[in-house]
Amino acid sequence: MKASDRATLGRTPMFRDVPPEICDRLAIGAFVQTLPKGALLFEQGGEAEFLHVLLEGRCGLVGARSDGEECVVEIMHAGSAFILPAILLEAPYLMSARVLETSRIAMIPAGPLRRALDQEPHLMRAAAFDLARYWRILVQQIKDLKLRSAHERVAAHLSTMCRQTAAGPAVLNLDQEFRSIAAKLGMTPESWSRSIRQLETVGVRSAGRRIEIEDVARLRAFAGVDGLQ
Repeated sequence: MKASDRATLGRTPMFRDVPPEICDRLAIGAFVQTLPKGALLFEQGGEAEFLHVLLEGRCGLVGARSDGEECVVEIMHAGSAFILPAILLEAPYLMSARVLETSRIAMIPAGPLRRALDQEPHLMRAAAFDLARYWRILVQQIKDLKLRSAHERVAAHLSTMCRQTAAGPAVLNLDQEFRSIAAKLGMTPESWSRSIRQLETVGVRSAGRRIEIEDVARLRAFAGVDGLQ
């Protein structure tokens, strides 16, 4: 692993509070892959051989049924580490990972990582915090699916993207494919489009990937966003 990649790895949420010497040891056996859009990083049911840390780009975690139907379960952004539970449990991957745009991914071998977790309290604490963050994300997604309509889920997703704006207008330029966003929200692309049109009643306008919001506070109120993270 190059020094620049090692530095980027050390700034990710899972590793930024881990002592540098521990990261250096993990980096000895690690390497970085650059993969194009559409590449399959690993397959559902496969053996968990690496912790994958996304240094640049986006990847989708994809679940599949036995008949081949797929759904994007989560979209991982730069800085994300995945899938740690499979490594800790020495269990197969529950999902596949597909590259959504050209990405650079650090691959940390599972065996050395497990040994380091056994020996290094700082690393285990960092892993526990990383798992806790994703647990809360998962709970929020379950709540969205069970408690919100499709229109409200779209509104909540858009309002989440406006974290820096408490009230008033906002403009979003979505850098993700609508199909991936819709799948993450448990919707078809057609349902996404219908919901966007429905949200015109609360001041949402769209033109391609550009979304204009008249009042973020009004959108959050419509979605029932409670501010819990």
